[in-house]
Amino acid sequence: MIRRILLYGFVFTGCFLVFTWIQFPSGEFRSWLAYRISQRLPGTEVTVGRLSPAFPAGIRISPLTVTRDGSRMVMDRAALHPVLTKLTGSVPEVKLDIELYGGRITGDLSVDRRKDSQARINAKWTGIRLDNIEPLQAALKDTLVTSLSGAADGTLSFAGRTGAVEFKAADVQAKLNSPLIPLEQTIFSTVAGKFTLDSRQMTIEALNADGPEAVVELTGTAALKKPMGKTRLDLSGKITARPELIRKLGGLGAAIFTGKAGRSGLSFRVRGEVDKPRFSLK
Repeated sequence: MIRRILLYGFVFTGCFLVFTWIQFPSGEFRSWLAYRISQRLPGTEVTVGRLSPAFPAGIRISPLTVTRDGSRMVMDRAALHPVLTKLTGSVPEVKLDIELYGGRITGDLSVDRRKDSQARINAKWTGIRLDNIEPLQAALKDTLVTSLSGAADGTLSFAGRTGAVEFKAADVQAKLNSPLIPLEQTIFSTVAGKFTLDSRQMTIEALNADGPEAVVELTGTAALKKPMGKTRLDLSGKITARPELIRKLGGLGAAIFTGKAGRSGLSFRVRGEVDKPRFSLK
């Protein structure tokens, strides 16, 4: 019985590899693959670059470009490995290994066939350079976060131009770049967020980050425009510093966070466009 199962496995894998090698140069196969990916990401345009086999049974795309409302996300290399034991089940799963914006994402993506517009992802990411993403470059040039690492578990659901994202992340390391705050990076033990997208507006229902140095809360809306840099922000938040952050900031931290207003948290607002955000204190 075991020999028969192994034989079937070798035959299936061999047929898959032969078919894959034959079809990789085919423009029709690339078009079909782009179509299947775009089905999972409604409202997007997907461009598939060079294809090559990835072992175990899978494919490697170099590059994979996803465009939505004129804004592009370019993955330098994306390797997709279907989990063969779950390929025909109600919840097929794909292993991901993606290189983009100077960093890497590895993890699992699963889609419930009974809820075709919903996907679940569990992934780790390292060194994603936010300031390499075209729509964010101007906004991040002189502000805070430039690079992220961590792990996340979340769900994504889309129906036409509406959608929702809910996630939880752990051990998020944010590298900083600011002439005002003398810190190289900060760490958040947990980050949780819930976003909704309705037509041309994204709503941040809740984004909470908790770490040994600070607690950050953020809510608000973003009116989506073309190009993405023209998107208008209307965000409100609060930063509550813990003693470790105040110590690192020295006199600046004491002046900001130990005053009457700072002890209960420093409230702020972000207005303007993504390319030219305006920060102010409440």
